[in-house]
Amino acid sequence: MSGERDASVAELRVDPTELHLTATQLEAHADEFSAAHQQAHSRASQVSIGSGAARAALPQMLEEWAISGTRFKEHHIRHADGHREAADRYIQADDRGADQIEDAGSAL
Repeated sequence: MSGERDASVAELRVDPTELHLTATQLEAHADEFSAAHQQAHSRASQVSIGSGAARAALPQMLEEWAISGTRFKEHHIRHADGHREAADRYIQADDRGADQIEDAGSAL
């Protein structure tokens, strides 16, 4: 059992730089989406449709749409933050491991 665990750990390869790049891409996608969403929202809010129930429903629909857009962006920003946090933790773990190896070598 221990040998299986060691083999799977040995296969784990993480590049913190790639995690940071992915985080930047996630933020860029979130920003692009948000900008396009805001433009579309602005255009939609200028629309004058019908009367009565249809006209009365539009502001509520736009408000819900804006809330959904904000949630979407926040979701992607949280993922970007998670990628950065993971990258930082991998770097810290590597640094600790390097220190332990150096200490062990010095003790010889």
